[in-house]
Amino acid sequence: MRHLGVHLGDIGLLADADVARRLDALCSSLESLSRSSSCLRSLDLDSHFILVSFDRLSDLCPSPRHLRRLNLYGCRLPRIPRWISQLHDLYSLVLLVREVVVPIEFEGDDGICILAKLPSLVQLDLGIRECPKERIVVSGAGTAFRALRDLTFSCPKPRLAFLVGAMPRLQRLDLRFYVNGWEQQGGTCLPVGIENLPSSGLKIHLVNVLQIRGARM
Repeated sequence: MRHLGVHLGDIGLLADADVARRLDALCSSLESLSRSSSCLRSLDLDSHFILVSFDRLSDLCPSPRHLRRLNLYGCRLPRIPRWISQLHDLYSLVLLVREVVVPIEFEGDDGICILAKLPSLVQLDLGIRECPKERIVVSGAGTAFRALRDLTFSCPKPRLAFLVGAMPRLQRLDLRFYVNGWEQQGGTCLPVGIENLPSSGLKIHLVNVLQIRGARM
């Protein structure tokens, strides 16, 4: 099996105990699949109810290490799962989390560091439901996001900063914030240091998520 797509439908209408039982069964199946096969390259998990918390998915062990594509946007996770750091072949990632751990210059093995150190990551769609207390600073040093070409970032406020040399291969940047988040930032809707990103061919899009019908934030 090279591709697995799971649609959980209207799971949010079920009782909490039924939701927990189904999610535990799903994670157990994914773990069994990871043990028995190394062929899985693409995984999509989706649900109509993204407000359902998929905490169990954060502890997946073993993980499907040979994934090239991972779409978890229908699953609201508490934080970025640490097992994602094992996906060295991962090319495309779509992820929605409640909050992120903001590191100092991408030192450590938690939060944004997990994503920054993925060597093959080219496409990243990251949604954060709660605004980080500290600004996410992307350094131009080391190996942080060295392969990334396409970034979609959704957050209540533009709490991003790019240092000189950050994301040297970036070609497309989609920023999705709330209008009131922009206003609380003094009307500034661009991250700090946007001028430090590659200037050749970079396309930047700003989106007010409150104006997107059915926006999943």
